[in-house]
Amino acid sequence: MPEVSSRSLRYFAVLAEELHFTHAAQRLHIAQPVLSKAIRRLESDLDVVLLVRSRQYVALSDAGRALLPVARRVLAELEEGLAQVRQVHRRDERVLRVGYHSSLPPALLQPLTAAFAGLRPGWRIELRGNDWTDPARVVVDGTVDAAFLRLPVPGQDSLETEVLRTESRCVVLPVGHPLASRRSVRLRDLQDEPFVAMPVSAGVFRDFWLGVEEFERPPVVSTEVRNPDDFFAAIATGRGVAMIAEPTTTMYQRPDIVYRLVEDARPGKFAVAWRQGSADPLLRDFVRACIEVTAAPR
Repeated sequence: MPEVSSRSLRYFAVLAEELHFTHAAQRLHIAQPVLSKAIRRLESDLDVVLLVRSRQYVALSDAGRALLPVARRVLAELEEGLAQVRQVHRRDERVLRVGYHSSLPPALLQPLTAAFAGLRPGWRIELRGNDWTDPARVVVDGTVDAAFLRLPVPGQDSLETEVLRTESRCVVLPVGHPLASRRSVRLRDLQDEPFVAMPVSAGVFRDFWLGVEEFERPPVVSTEVRNPDDFFAAIATGRGVAMIAEPTTTMYQRPDIVYRLVEDARPGKFAVAWRQGSADPLLRDFVRACIEVTAAPR
C-alpha cells in the first residue's frame, strides 16, 4: 500500500477546490513549483492521474474526483483527532491558547487576563499570532482554542463567533500624500487610489478591507503583501494606501505614515471565535471574560 502524507492530501484538496495552481499555491502559502512537485509525487505514489492539465484549464480526472471526498474525510478526522490531543495537553498545562491578528492593545489584554484568571484560577492565556492572510485557520485546525478575529474571514462558517465591538476604519497614507492634510476622508476620495492588499487567497478578508462592496468601481491593487511589516513599508514608500481598523492605529505608529478616518466606510467587527459545536466550559468562561471586559467602560 502506498504511503500518502496528510500534507499531500491537503495540497490536493486545496488544488481540487481552486483548479488553479497559482491560486492554490497562494492559499497554501507555498511556491507554485513546490505544489506542482507535490502533486506529481502524489500521482506517482498512487500510480494514477489526478488532474487533467492544459494551458487553458486544470480539471479533476475520474480518479481525482474519487480521491477528493476521501482526502477531505481523512483531513477532517485528522484535524479532529489532533484537536483532541491538544485539548488534553492544554488541560495538563492549564493553558488556554488564543490566536490574534496583528496586535492586541494592552487596554484589552491586561483586564482580560485578570478577568479570565478570576473565572479560572490557576489557568493562563498563551497568545499566538494568526496567519495574517488566513487568520481563522489556527482555530479550524485546533492549533489554538480561540482567536480574536476581525470579520469577515475565510472559513468563518466553521466557527462560532461573538462580536465584541464594532470598529471604525481608517485609511493609511504616506506622509506627504495630498489627503494627509485632511482630518478625515470619504470613500469617493479613495476611489482612484492604488491599494496595498493581502493576496487573493485571503478572500472575503481581503475584500472587506479593500472596500470592494462599497466603492463604485473595484479598487486597483498595486501591491500584495503577506505581513504587517511589508504592509506598512509599501504604504510608506508610496506604493499605495490601505484601510485598517481604527484601534490598530495606536499599535503601529511610524513617522512616515498617517491615519485618517474614512467617514462613510462600514465599521468592522472585532470578535472572539472558536470551533463550531464546541461545548467546552473553559471556552465558555473565556468568552464570558471577553464580553465583560469589552462591555466595561474604559
